[in-house]
Amino acid sequence: EGKYEGAFSLLFDSINYFVQDIDNSILTQSKLNKVINHYSSLKGLQQTNKFQLCIGTEKSTNLPDSIFDTIIMLSSFHEFTFTDKMIIDIGKKLKPNGKVYIVDAFCTEKGHVNYTSDEVILKMKKHGFVCDKLQGTNKSNSSGLYKAIFKKTG
Repeated sequence: EGKYEGAFSLLFDSINYFVQDIDNSILTQSKLNKVINHYSSLKGLQQTNKFQLCIGTEKSTNLPDSIFDTIIMLSSFHEFTFTDKMIIDIGKKLKPNGKVYIVDAFCTEKGHVNYTSDEVILKMKKHGFVCDKLQGTNKSNSSGLYKAIFKKTG
């Protein structure tokens, strides 16, 4: 519904956010507008950020290619059904030397794969990403919470 992007909008001005999901019952323009209005009222200033809604698929983000300096994935990686296809697609969306921030944790719902941070690093490396920074590992943290920054190579 854009809650993370709304929260980020309190910290930054003049950013173009793409709010993306694959479920158009979860992410709708009316829900996104409510979130934007809520955070705009908290900020107390005219919103200078732009928010674009994008509905993807299980295999593609449907985001525009080669325009992103940064892609932030919060609690998303464990949701991917076609992980390799999504990593390849995300790589196409980044500018050269673009970065992907992944913050994820174990998900207790059935049907989710709980990747360790080491497994995520291997999957990203397979598709031309190098891990710049890692905080938290699944081995030392019972929630499985990890934060990783990946840089696109090549």
